[in-house]
Formats: sequence, C-alpha cells, structure tokens
Amino acid sequence: MMTVQIFKHQETREAMAIHSAPSRRQSFLAVFSVAIFFSLLAVKGDESQPHFQYRGMKGWSWTPEQYLAEIATMHKLKLNFLMNCYGSMYTSGRDEPPRNEWWKPMTPARKAAYKKVIEACRQNDITFCFAMHPQISSPRPLNLESSEDFEQFFAHYAWAQSEGVHWFSVSLDDVSWGNAGPEAGGNQHAKFANSIFARLRKTDPSAQMIFCPGPYWGDGTDPKVRPYLEALKRQLNQDIYVYWTGDDVVTPKITRAAMCSIYTAPSTTPVAASTPYAIPR
Repeated sequence: MMTVQIFKHQETREAMAIHSAPSRRQSFLAVFSVAIFFSLLAVKGDESQPHFQYRGMKGWSWTPEQYLAEIATMHKLKLNFLMNCYGSMYTSGRDEPPRNEWWKPMTPARKAAYKKVIEACRQNDITFCFAMHPQISSPRPLNLESSEDFEQFFAHYAWAQSEGVHWFSVSLDDVSWGNAGPEAGGNQHAKFANSIFARLRKTDPSAQMIFCPGPYWGDGTDPKVRPYLEALKRQLNQDIYVYWTGDDVVTPKITRAAMCSIYTAPSTTPVAASTPYAIPR
C-alpha cells in the first residue's frame, strides 16, 4: 500500500518553491517515483493563490491488477490522476527481460484489463493518462521518420481515446537524439510529439498530452543539452506539457533556483515539475 504522509498538505516546501517561481504557463506537473506521484499545479486568476488541480500517481511497471488495487485508496486520499507506466505496456512478462514491442496490437486480454482500469478511474473521479514509449527497451525502436511506424504506434492511443481517455503521455527519455546532434534531435522529437498530439486533438479538441524529452532534468543551462531544449522550445506545440524531474533525475525536492532557471533560460518550454519519493509496498 501507499504511504499517506507524503501528501499532508498542498503547501509543502517543494510546492512553495513552485508557487514562487516565475510563471510562463498556468500549470506544472509534479512527478514522484517509485510509485510515482503527480501533482499538476493549475494557477487560476490570482497567481499568488495557486492550487493543485491534479494529484495522483503512476506505478513502476505495474500490472493492470496493481493499478486497480490502488484506485479505491487513491480516491480516499483525494488523488485524482493516474498514469500507467510505459513499462506496463511492454510485451515481456513480469519475470522476463524488458521487451517493448510497441508495433504489436494490444491483445484482447490487455485491452479488457485496462478497460477495467479506465472505468474504475472514471467511477472514482480519477483522470486516467495513457502512456507509451516508442523506443526504449525495444528490439526495433520506432523510426521517427516512418509513417508506417507512426500509424502502428498511434493505434494504441486511438484505442485509449476510443475508451474515453483524454490525457496521454509520449516519452522519449533515455534514448539517443542521433548522430545529427542535439538540435536536430530536439526538432525531430518535437515533430513526433506534435504529430501524435494533432491526431489526438483532431478527434478530441480537449485532449491533453505530457511529453517526456530526452533530457528531462536540470536547470536548462547544460551546454550539451541546451541546443536540444532550444529546438524543443521553438518547435513543440505550446499546449503540450513537458515532463521535468527537477534538479536531478531523482531528487528529494525541487529547488527554487532550478525552477526559476528552467523558466528564465532561453531553452525553456512549458514544463512539468517533479519530486520523487520512494513508496514502500
């Protein structure tokens, strides 16, 4: 089970750091790990009085049954956002090496299992976010320039959307941006995310997306990743949220300095803020 004490109040130190940062966008996303906790901060009207619109979690390569087991507890804790881990969509079994065969259609059994998760979320006033990764742990990483690969990958999102899902996540973390360099990689990643987002919004104008870029932590000033982030800023649709884990990949808090820097650096784009906690089970 989850521990309760990590969500005592909205106004934690980490939240205060976020609240006091310059605002370029009216929302941020906070991500927590190992059962990974989210807080989507929505600032409405008076920016000195922000609040958390979404509070929730994602499991670490959980099975559908594990997600289902937590939904009632999430509701009791007034958590209202659940994202599946993209590792949950791997085709490998629990005791097998990770294998992401993203091009294969979802099996009827998996569809039925996640349909139950989606419906349980709906009944408990929880927003479900469908997530996948097209390259990591894959024997055949998706070719970002292939229309055939795009269609095979998007088919999963189309299915989730047909089940009434409105939030989606596309991750390209922990993969190379290619031999052309970080700027070309940022342009390519933004183009891919934009294409998924545009297709989703064609069916549902209210669809939302969280994109996890290659570099998803730090203050945005590292010269090795800056060209990537600058390209992302120029090219990525400004309605897409960007997954960001704060000062480091895993950190107990987000410092105000890092938050301010990611907002004021030329490489900024609408960001998602994150603070990881390990949750015993």
